[in-house]
Parts: sequence; C-alpha cells; structure tokens
Amino acid sequence: MTIEADFAELMVDQITVEVSGAPTDVFGGTAYAAAVTYQGRLVRVNKMVRTDVGDEAVSRSHFYVYGAPGLKPADRVTLADGTTPDVLSVERYPDENGPHHEILYFAGSG
Repeated sequence: MTIEADFAELMVDQITVEVSGAPTDVFGGTAYAAAVTYQGRLVRVNKMVRTDVGDEAVSRSHFYVYGAPGLKPADRVTLADGTTPDVLSVERYPDENGPHHEILYFAGSG
C-alpha cells in the first residue's frame, strides 16, 4: 500500500462547499457557486489559530480536505450534520508535486 492510499483511507468524512463570489449588491450580499462535496476528515479539537486577517481565534474543529481545491475562508461550508461553521483560516500543504491537501479551521462548535 502506498502512502497516498493510506492517507485516503483516513478521509472518512465529507463537507459541502459553496465557493464565494463577488458581492451581488450594494448591501454586500455574496453570490455562491453550486455546492461541491469534498472527502476529508473532521477533527474536533480546540486550537489557537490565526485568521486570514491575522487575528488570533480559537478553532473548535478542523477538516483535512483530501486534495487542494483552493478553498478560502469566505466560502460557505456545510458539515455532514448540517451545521455551517465559519471558516477562520485555510492552510495548504504541498508534496513534491505541488499542492496536496488543505486544512480548514472552523469557529464555533463545528
């Protein structure tokens, strides 16, 4: 078994992501693309993280995304239980071939 296959075996959870677009009106409403489902692993643990603007915040859970689709904190994420936690930050990790996986850090109970 290869490392990649071992990594994929850990990805037993799913999230649905709607990628954010440009504001749709003068009131700051945001348009979202069609929902896409990603395989990964949800881990519920408290961790201090930096948000995308550099503030410190406590993440209550995080999600390892199998792959690196280029997600960002402004995207709308829905967990398998139907909750939609705010994304505090996104980390991207490469391997020797480029982007490999991402970690989304969530606020709230996630």
